[in-house]
Amino acid sequence: MSEEEKMEMSSRGKGILEHFTMREGLPDMKIECIAEDSEGVLWIGTHDRGVVRYEGDEFQVFSRREGLAGNGVFSIIEDRSGHLWFGTDGGVTRFDGNVFEVIDPGVPCSFLWGSCLDAEGQVWFGLGRRPGFSPALCRWNGEQLDLVEVTDEKAAAGESIHKVVCDGKGMLWLGGERLYRQVDGERFEVLPVSYAEIGTIADLFMGDDGDLQIATERGIWAYREENLEKLFQENERHGPAALLKIPSGSYWIVTYDGRLLSFDGSRSTVVHCLNAVVLGGLCLDRSGRLWIGTYGMGLYCYDATRIKVFGVEQGLPANAVECIAEDGNEVLWFGTQGGLVQYDGQDFVGVEDEKRLGQFQVTGLLVDSRNRLWASTRNANLFVREDGQTELAVREEGMRGYRIDSLAEDGAGRIWFGSPYGKGFGYWADGEVCYFGPEEGAEYPVWIGALAADGEGCVWLGSSHPAGWNGLCHCKDGRFEQVEGVSGSSIQALYVREDGDLWIGTNEGLNRLGTKGHLRFTQADGLSCEIVTALMEDRDGTLWIGTEGGGVCCYDGSVFQVIQIPGEPGCDVIHAIQQDHSGKIWWGTEGGLIQYSRRDIRPEVEIAEIIADTSYPVSAEVQFSTSVGRVRFCFRGKSAQEHSSYLVYRYRLEGFEEDWRQTRDRQVEYPQLKPGEYAFTVQAVDRDLNYSKVAEIRLLITEDPRIEGLTEALSSETIRGEFIGESVALTKVKRQIKEVAWTDLTVLVLGETGTGKGLAARAIHALSERKGRPFIHVNCGGLQRDLVESDLFGHEKGAFTGAVTRKLGKFELAEGGTIFLDEIGDLPIESQTKLLHVLQEHFIERLGGTRPIHVDVRVIAATNRELEKTVRQGNFRADLYYRLNVFPVIIPPLRERREDIPLLARHFVSQFASHLHQQPPFIHKEATELLLGYEWPGNVRELEHTLQRGVILAGETGIDREHINIGPGGVAEPAREEDFTILPLEEFERRYLERVLDHTNGVIHGQRGAALLLGMKPTTLRSRLEKLGLK
Repeated sequence: MSEEEKMEMSSRGKGILEHFTMREGLPDMKIECIAEDSEGVLWIGTHDRGVVRYEGDEFQVFSRREGLAGNGVFSIIEDRSGHLWFGTDGGVTRFDGNVFEVIDPGVPCSFLWGSCLDAEGQVWFGLGRRPGFSPALCRWNGEQLDLVEVTDEKAAAGESIHKVVCDGKGMLWLGGERLYRQVDGERFEVLPVSYAEIGTIADLFMGDDGDLQIATERGIWAYREENLEKLFQENERHGPAALLKIPSGSYWIVTYDGRLLSFDGSRSTVVHCLNAVVLGGLCLDRSGRLWIGTYGMGLYCYDATRIKVFGVEQGLPANAVECIAEDGNEVLWFGTQGGLVQYDGQDFVGVEDEKRLGQFQVTGLLVDSRNRLWASTRNANLFVREDGQTELAVREEGMRGYRIDSLAEDGAGRIWFGSPYGKGFGYWADGEVCYFGPEEGAEYPVWIGALAADGEGCVWLGSSHPAGWNGLCHCKDGRFEQVEGVSGSSIQALYVREDGDLWIGTNEGLNRLGTKGHLRFTQADGLSCEIVTALMEDRDGTLWIGTEGGGVCCYDGSVFQVIQIPGEPGCDVIHAIQQDHSGKIWWGTEGGLIQYSRRDIRPEVEIAEIIADTSYPVSAEVQFSTSVGRVRFCFRGKSAQEHSSYLVYRYRLEGFEEDWRQTRDRQVEYPQLKPGEYAFTVQAVDRDLNYSKVAEIRLLITEDPRIEGLTEALSSETIRGEFIGESVALTKVKRQIKEVAWTDLTVLVLGETGTGKGLAARAIHALSERKGRPFIHVNCGGLQRDLVESDLFGHEKGAFTGAVTRKLGKFELAEGGTIFLDEIGDLPIESQTKLLHVLQEHFIERLGGTRPIHVDVRVIAATNRELEKTVRQGNFRADLYYRLNVFPVIIPPLRERREDIPLLARHFVSQFASHLHQQPPFIHKEATELLLGYEWPGNVRELEHTLQRGVILAGETGIDREHINIGPGGVAEPAREEDFTILPLEEFERRYLERVLDHTNGVIHGQRGAALLLGMKPTTLRSRLEKLGLK
């Protein structure tokens, strides 16, 4: 950039340029056109990747796959009905918000450039060159798309119409290699503007005065009263590619080589250099942001409405601005590394006086209560300026030539100053200076990182060097006192709020001392950087926090937001922050001066998805059970004035937490929730601390149905009590059953005889997704050796002698459900090979069959054997063992959960007594001790039989030691084998019925008869009694 061009740079400051590429989601780096619709949505036409929709959140791409006529999109316009029209290299497409519809013009055409809506609401498109034909337009008249010839002249190479505009009289103007004007209807005339004079027309624009503005590769021209007037011209390399008028009356111009200029009609100013080729594509959105499409470098957004950057090019003596102050005359003062300047709203004006204050590096500024300006310098001088005159108040010798950074005025009007380099501090009062320098055993710090004075007559001093003096000190009535709570940190900023609370910026975060005690904030709370260098509270109560490298944070008591300056080196290293009389926020940085204007435009937010075990549709209320585990809420925000990546989100799950939390992520996750009602609420917050409306979704969490099912299964009358108990060992088994039930994993249940392996298998099936399908129990030990495969896999008719019909095996009968292979250790070794094949391939083959049959069956196996030992002995296949042992569940023997015996005993006694229609007998302490002392080799089953005998023997008098088959030494003898294997079934039934008949005095019929008590027909009971030999 030449020196002359630098002089033309605007003193109003330059905006922020953001760059969007394929990394941010663009499908193509070549942009042909840009338009904003009536809803504020941006549409971007690309060279050969379709059209892109952008609403501040993400780029959504539409191409021929979604219905576009072509992937090259060269013009976009919205009609009066709100329909969007896209001129593409394959024709015209209309979009009604839901469907893309290709409109056929009836003739081949492509590159429909320069769309325009005329006074009658008709849509016009300029066509690309058609060799051998005259230039033409396409017109949508509300019913069909017509081809309109512009002239009768036919060019061998053809001629393109690049731009179409409509003037205030409803007449169309066309630009290409020539300039055309509509005469009436479909008649156009060629105007006397030659290509040789102005070049190819790139853009047309109607001025407020009715003049036509023409942008060509050679400059900008005005066509008025049949004459051509040059307004702006550069060499061809810098010729305008696009022209856009803004509400202020000036223009934005983008040149072919990517220079962005501001043009007021007579003078142009270079604003930015994109270093990219621009062929067109310029759009000013409703927020005042300028969007620029390039040919190969993607999309740029230039925003000068909120953030402006000032530097040497705008009149500052240096880019680094170290301090800011505003005096009572609403004049802003800036201390820079090149001297002191003032800003009058238009220009920066240096200070010229005999003290050369405008040439020193100014490190501190303060406007006191008398509207005097105090300025400290790098060489430790302190100046005071009043009524245009500058005086030296403190000489450098007092601070030994070390810079003064910190200034403050106390309630008595004294001006305090401090140096960060260990030379102490002091104050000025009525022309006298008092110094506090390094002294042995000093009660105050001499490395002053920050100074502040409150309304209570206290001066606060922050140590910048904790090794020299640790923490915070305050001085009141001449006494210094160290303040606890801020130690080990370098204090670099202090600010006293109107309520008396003190904000403290350190190199380890932000602290607050005051009515709420000591609070500390770090990056975990939302700070962009923990090195805090500047603090200021604005008139709305928002705290502005400058950081070293993280830009500026603003905090309203609820949310931390971050404002950073992309593409401007050093602008995120903050030295000072100040609010001016108009409400604008200024901050001085290492890379320039920033002016920030807050805007009151609320963002939006919506809850997009809830993910637990699956994705749940978003509605007013969502319900699921505790079985889903962790719950994730996904949401997305958008803003009309900034990209969604700048938003932060404030959220809370009512019913789980009381306080709001903050995140920059667009999803949050919670651990497994307890049953109950919850409400998830979220708000999006933009950089201006504008809050969106609250988005809310209510949750109803119910108990895990598998836990309910397990409880129901374990309390079912069909279950004999093996799972009653609260011991650690049994609780572990229940948890394992819950965890594995919902899967399709193969389960191997291990345990001694009588522990409840079958019950575990049924519980797993009952809690699984297969619970409505068959549960087939196969006792492998009871299968005939020569019929094992037939029983398991079935056979065809004639497969062997006696196979007179087809038979379905257990696996086929269990289709869709569960097969329980009990006593799997007893399965013959020759049958194990075929079972292994079924487990691996999920196919069976009937004996005598030739066709494999697919089976969908979950396998649960059980055994009381030590299968590993059986494998070593060669009686069980190792590969089958590993295939079955995917998820082992070990049922503990009763002796390892003795604490469950009293509960089991009461259960069995109550259950059996109810069958006898009598009150459950009480179990005496001596009997319970006897039960607890026994080893129970038959486990729960043996305990059940023992107590059934005890109920019969005790009646309703109570079960004592003599009713429990007491053996030598007062310990119950182990139940004999015949007690529960050979005799029990028939013998037990006989004894039971005898007991019932004794209870009814032999009466069978009637209300007091045995048949009614047993729930049987009298004839059935008599038949049973006769069979058992009971008369």
